[in-house]
Amino acid sequence: MNNIFNMQRFLWLFSKHTKENYKSYLMYTGLFVAILSVALGWVAYFGGLRNNEMQEVFFAFSLTFSGALFASLTFSNLGDKSNAISVLTLPVSTFERFLVAWIYSFVIFQIVFVVSFYAVDITVLNISNRYSTVPTKLLDITSEETKLYIVFLFFWFLHSVAFLGSIFFKKQHFTGTALVFFLALIILIVINQGLVALIIGDQVSVKLPFSHLFVQEGNSSYYIDTHTSMPFVLTLMLSVSAVCLWTAAYFKLKEKQV
Repeated sequence: MNNIFNMQRFLWLFSKHTKENYKSYLMYTGLFVAILSVALGWVAYFGGLRNNEMQEVFFAFSLTFSGALFASLTFSNLGDKSNAISVLTLPVSTFERFLVAWIYSFVIFQIVFVVSFYAVDITVLNISNRYSTVPTKLLDITSEETKLYIVFLFFWFLHSVAFLGSIFFKKQHFTGTALVFFLALIILIVINQGLVALIIGDQVSVKLPFSHLFVQEGNSSYYIDTHTSMPFVLTLMLSVSAVCLWTAAYFKLKEKQV
């Protein structure tokens, strides 16, 4: 068991990683806050934040994009031989190295993101509401009406994809991962469209897998919605996929130990 995980060794590695990278992490956080402040401030200036829709868009896009970008840089140092040797020769296990990277890019990232987003959002709204007769409400990510918390599920999946990509690609981690991801998505959509057309007919129109259908018969059109259990099925599929990709990332990292 000590060869896989040792608490003292793990805490030493976590502390070492923090000391070596905290300046970079602070810089990334500051850059994110600056970009988000300018973007939200610009939209608020033109009255675009009077409803929560734009706040939801900013939250969803910035979480998924910045999260995937950050995760894709997790093991970027393994792409350079000199850095890879110093990293891989540390007296720690693969699991401990994997766990430190996962905690920072997944757990800590989400905490820092939510705190940073709300700090900017609250500041912008406080300034904006002073000059508006209709105050704008703060975004509520726990609302059952918008179900914005589902964005976190997509972030988990995208994180696992980018996390694996950071180990798989030696250079251009984010670009390579993005190209493979979108290529796989396009292939999945094409195959899905073909299968649906084969089963139902060419008169059917479907945009994405597991989404609703539009069927055209002559001058009549029909809308077929997904089953009520589909949100649960989609949640389960994305969760299982994320776990599988994280597992693949672990074994891919383990290969680099050999």
